[in-house]
Amino acid sequence: MHNKAIYTALFLISILTSSYALSGSGHHHGMEQAPPPTEQQVITQATIDLNRIIETEMLIEGEALDASWKAVVDKKVFKKTSWHFITSFTHPTNTKTLYILLNAQGAFVGANFTGNFEGI
Repeated sequence: MHNKAIYTALFLISILTSSYALSGSGHHHGMEQAPPPTEQQVITQATIDLNRIIETEMLIEGEALDASWKAVVDKKVFKKTSWHFITSFTHPTNTKTLYILLNAQGAFVGANFTGNFEGI
């Protein structure tokens, strides 16, 4: 009976170690993160967020943005940190600038007219 337990244990150990050895380094197991977005991808996502702000009449510092903000052509990544992107959109006629904060994956975090976000 004692021998059967030893053989069973050795069998299980050999199965576990062989599957680990066969997994190799060429396999991905969901632990890797996606590469950070490019500046163009960040601007594209921020433009989508700008349109959503306009369409939902979200208030930015107490102000709803009108449809004229859709005509913005001066848009860029204003500041990049390890954890965030701040994009800037300068209105074509009133020269007011809207800043949209995105996280490192490109998701909307907030917006304002100063470009200053707490903690960044």
